[in-house]
Amino acid sequence: MIEALMKNGGHRVDYLNDHARGRPGAFAFYVCGELPKDAIYSAGAKRNLYAGLSLIQRTLGPDNLVAVYLDVNSSKNIHRPAYMRMKSDLRSGMFRRIFMLEASQVMAGSEASRDLSELYYEVGGFDLLTYEQGAFMPVLL
Repeated sequence: MIEALMKNGGHRVDYLNDHARGRPGAFAFYVCGELPKDAIYSAGAKRNLYAGLSLIQRTLGPDNLVAVYLDVNSSKNIHRPAYMRMKSDLRSGMFRRIFMLEASQVMAGSEASRDLSELYYEVGGFDLLTYEQGAFMPVLL
């Protein structure tokens, strides 16, 4: 995992709980963070990864988590490798819910927002959840 956090363009996808794939409660966790100049690793991506996994353990439950997608890249870049894989997995029906700590991780800029909205309509809808002010909040696309 640390290798992905240490380079711009780094990414990682981990699949979990095969039994939950395609089930109504199945969800994915997406993390994206940039690598600042002169930084050794993406502290933002690491912080969101650990905080999100802790939150999943405490509230959503890890049994329905089917994949964790991590990109170290600009959230304005819609060609991030883990993001592209997440979209493909969503299209295949692996899950219908995506959790991320901050919606800006996939909706930074008009092109990224448009890309996610197009995906929403293409697959017939999905739930995009963030965690704000102590509660899970749906993101409207």
